[in-house]
Amino acid sequence: MEEEQHESSLKESHKVLLTYIRSVCVLDQGTLCKRFAKILRRLEPETFNNDMESDNQSEAIAGMLEQYITSINDNIQDDGFKINKIRHQVSGAMLYVYVNTWIDEVAKANSDFSASQISALKCLIDDVVGSGDNLEFSVSIVDAQQRIATETNKGIREASIELSGLVDQQWFGLTSESRVILSPRLLCELRPYLIDRYGISTNDSEGSLLQCLQCSDILTIGQKCPRTTCPVAFHSKCLNVYRRSANSEGRCPNYSNCGCTLFSEQDPEENYLTRVGVPEGTVLD
Repeated sequence: MEEEQHESSLKESHKVLLTYIRSVCVLDQGTLCKRFAKILRRLEPETFNNDMESDNQSEAIAGMLEQYITSINDNIQDDGFKINKIRHQVSGAMLYVYVNTWIDEVAKANSDFSASQISALKCLIDDVVGSGDNLEFSVSIVDAQQRIATETNKGIREASIELSGLVDQQWFGLTSESRVILSPRLLCELRPYLIDRYGISTNDSEGSLLQCLQCSDILTIGQKCPRTTCPVAFHSKCLNVYRRSANSEGRCPNYSNCGCTLFSEQDPEENYLTRVGVPEGTVLD
């Protein structure tokens, strides 16, 4: 009810945009900009300029979108909701995610979950993050189904349906090789929970999670320094940005501690980093 009261102070175009984002939960910037242009054309024709849909006006649309989202967030943040942004770990595309900011424990992530489903969700996250000890950050679909079956006291068939629901709701992703991974929604919405529970790996801390040196997001797919104890890691797209800006002769930013070289200054295709997570080509959009 409170959220609806706050929404009443928004213009109709803001409400339609919010409803759309809330319904899909996660979507990329390109798709959202196209939908946003349609909303403006229908509800605010005096604001929308048809020329704005041309390629050279895409930045104008994106800029207006940011203004609208800022206004929406100003109206819904007191009710514990927000439209956040996170980059796709493989493509680097900007994603918009409708999140619950009042989550202080995973049980609040979805009020429709039963106690056993909450337990299964938490244990499945434990399994995926725990596999990060081997830099996998994934579990097989069979193991995931078995975990859910154990925690919910259901058969494998029912557990398979439960897992499909978690994937459909975008709490987990499923690769083309049937590996279960953490989704952008989970990484964005449950970021405080993940960091509090598992910790970030640093020179001074043995946390279970890696953090991209370039963008600072949690990293479960990418590349890291070959030294096991070195926490330096990059998403592949972020590594490309770092390489263009770095003047380090290919040395790890943590070279004084690990003594490693990450890439060849002479051959841009050659690097010595270790893969983290599933093969990037198996990740489904």
